[in-house]
Amino acid sequence: MGLRTGPYRAGIVAIALLAMSCGGRTDVRTAVDDLTSEPAAGTSTQPPTDAPTTAPTSAPSSGAEPAPEALAALDFQARTVGGGTIDGTTLAGSRTVLWIWAPWCPQCNREAPNVKAAIERFGDDLTIVGIAGKDTDAEHEAFVDRHDLDVVPHAIDEDGSLWAKYGVGYQPAWVFIAEDGTTRVVAGGLYDDLEPTLEDFLNP
Repeated sequence: MGLRTGPYRAGIVAIALLAMSCGGRTDVRTAVDDLTSEPAAGTSTQPPTDAPTTAPTSAPSSGAEPAPEALAALDFQARTVGGGTIDGTTLAGSRTVLWIWAPWCPQCNREAPNVKAAIERFGDDLTIVGIAGKDTDAEHEAFVDRHDLDVVPHAIDEDGSLWAKYGVGYQPAWVFIAEDGTTRVVAGGLYDDLEPTLEDFLNP
């Protein structure tokens, strides 16, 4: 089975784009609108080399060298909530799911318990990584603590570049990346449909 793409899934995407996307902070919307702009002179988007690294929960690797497409699909580096850094290319070659959220987003808060349940059920079979929308470090940490989601890493999308990479305009959103780098984005929260969608992803 592949990810569900029939009328029901199309309805989820349409609803997410038109009605379920979070309002609120204009700074995140502005960051998304300006995603194609160049970084300011002297600004580095690379994490400090001496920062600790957060190791994600991931499925066992086959030991084979990841395909170039898989490396490209996960080519990002970022700070993580709570300290540390993450290099997305280290996830290449495993089935990876990115959950894009913001701490002030009502839909993200509503979906969080389902995400926690999915991590507990599927964490040994695939890699799950959160992508935190722009806010303060304290607010990111409070969200993770409130929903007990510190069992997986959460990259901080400080400049909107990760949203741009995956073509995401609103949160919540989901990015499914197969071992070969094939990527599919689902806009909007999955809520009770999350676990069936992950089952489909694991059993193409």
